[in-house]
Amino acid sequence: MVASCKGICDLIRLKQLVRRPKRLPYLTHSQCRVCRIWFDKKELTSPRCPCCSTILAILPRENGKKRIYREKLHGIKH
Repeated sequence: MVASCKGICDLIRLKQLVRRPKRLPYLTHSQCRVCRIWFDKKELTSPRCPCCSTILAILPRENGKKRIYREKLHGIKH
């Protein structure tokens, strides 16, 4: 089964301006890679996109960028 955008994210975009955060967006937001919409982690009730039901991305795809986020998260926890 291939996930596809059902257009619900268009309604979400109308209700709120959902833009990519400026610096290190994955620390505070999750992204749906199908709908290309950003969700605030504090407001999420599920790890899935409300529009297409795919699992939200919590880290970038590139290994170098993942390393930066892991260092930041490690620094925050300790």
